[in-house]
Amino acid sequence: MIDKQDNLSSADREIRESFQNLILEVLSILPKYIQNREDIPIRETLKVVPLHNGYQEKSHKVYDLISVIPNIYSLKTYNHCLQLVSENKQLRPHSCSYFVILSSFIRDYLEGVNPEKVDFDQKKFDYIFEEYIDSLLSKDYESVSICPLIGFESDTESITLDEGLSIRKITPDELNEIWDLISSFDQNSVSFKDKLKSTKYVIEQLSIKTKSSDIHSDYDLISFVILAMRLLKSDKFWANRRSDKLLLPWKKKLSSIHGITNYDNPLLNSYHYFLSKEEITDLRRTYILVKNSDKIISAQKDKSISRSIEWFNRYFYEFNIEHRFIFLMLLMESLCSSEGEKTEILYKLSNRISLIIGRNDEDIISIAKCVKKLYGKRSEIIHGSSLVVEEKYVTKAEEYSRRLLNMFLLFSSNGYTKNDIFNLVNHAIVSKSYREELDRIVRPEENLKKYGLCKESL
Repeated sequence: MIDKQDNLSSADREIRESFQNLILEVLSILPKYIQNREDIPIRETLKVVPLHNGYQEKSHKVYDLISVIPNIYSLKTYNHCLQLVSENKQLRPHSCSYFVILSSFIRDYLEGVNPEKVDFDQKKFDYIFEEYIDSLLSKDYESVSICPLIGFESDTESITLDEGLSIRKITPDELNEIWDLISSFDQNSVSFKDKLKSTKYVIEQLSIKTKSSDIHSDYDLISFVILAMRLLKSDKFWANRRSDKLLLPWKKKLSSIHGITNYDNPLLNSYHYFLSKEEITDLRRTYILVKNSDKIISAQKDKSISRSIEWFNRYFYEFNIEHRFIFLMLLMESLCSSEGEKTEILYKLSNRISLIIGRNDEDIISIAKCVKKLYGKRSEIIHGSSLVVEEKYVTKAEEYSRRLLNMFLLFSSNGYTKNDIFNLVNHAIVSKSYREELDRIVRPEENLKKYGLCKESL
């Protein structure tokens, strides 16, 4: 948790008095400036109200009273307060000036103030002051990233995957904040907003850092969660928008949002991903596998796994069915072929894929036959034949790609290179060495311990 100290003992009472005097002076001169204006500037935000067959936007208006006072920086109380705060060595802002902090403090206090009845509210002042002082005194700060999971549902309200990382129910405030940000900065977001209105869950990554650290130094754990969810099963969800903010009083209303709202695939109205309580253990195991394999894969000279993960992710945001199919075929070819191999590519590809992911002899034979058909479709597209790929081929290619990636991540985490895997496969037909080694690697009990998990914690 953030290291918060007792603000009454750590901050001089003189500082509290200076903040209060500043607010009192602002309130005392505010009525005069309000009377001199024909209208008061209004800041408008949008809120969403989901309906049975759509949604309704409601406008929420807030008076921007701080802009009414033209020379707030020239007030004696403002400059006195600024001097006291900047000279106090205990108070440490983060990535902004004390001017910004004081202005934000005034704005936060004035929010909700009735311009027709400007009174001082001691409780409101105390709450805001203590919030600011706690943050200024703290050596640490929190940042949070929220990624809406469109189409995701579960019979569990909150699923913890890592320290500070969870899948949980979205709050109305978060939905409205993201809605307002998208409404303000993205004019092509109608389709996305139509999906967003019914979103029930988010991925949340909460980070705690020291004020001297790099704000962008965190691992992007949300991407690991998204990949793990896709590797777990074939259900579809959409997760390509997220909001980020610092949980500092003068920063928390300055959320940023990034991603592409109008980047969609043909599954426009068919997003459905249900995670049951019984599947949570498998999702945690897959997430930890993805996370632990990341550094290993990044350090490998052979980049076929990292490229395959990129193609797998691009597949979910591509709208052209031929391109989607080709991404998956590139994935399988990259994983199951070696540099310099120019002969018997189809035989080696079907043989390796079927032996790596096949569960038994019957499954191996079936996969080998199907891979040959998929490769034929791939060749027709590559060589310019007029062909519309049927969804059934894409679905089968996705299944094999998912199973292959899971296996290669598992092998990599156990120290195997691609050549090691091929050597095991080459001996699989005449011996049980591959299956015995595979059984050892994928044995659930051993992997729970390997990844720092135990049944009790799951």
